[in-house]
Amino acid sequence: MNKLLMSIVLCGMAFVAQATNAAPTNTVLEVMTFQDDTPVVLRGKIDRSLGRGKYQFSDATGTIVLDIDDKDTSFLAEDVVEVYGEVDKGWFSTEIDVEEIIKK
Repeated sequence: MNKLLMSIVLCGMAFVAQATNAAPTNTVLEVMTFQDDTPVVLRGKIDRSLGRGKYQFSDATGTIVLDIDDKDTSFLAEDVVEVYGEVDKGWFSTEIDVEEIIKK
């Protein structure tokens, strides 16, 4: 009985781990239509610093501003990164509040 229970628990943990690693990525074009506070995953390049923790990010569909507070930003322009964050809709702009950046 204990072996069966342990097998079920381990299978469930493996399924959860696989599901979290397979987060679908969004495009900049898609993100522009999302509502405020929508979680997003973007894959592309950080083109340049705009100052005060803001960075220009681009993918094949467009560019958007990332708001990166207190995170490692030592990426080169040619580095492909995966950005995890939330949409921040303003009156006249859309940005991404970044939670995590991973170099790919």
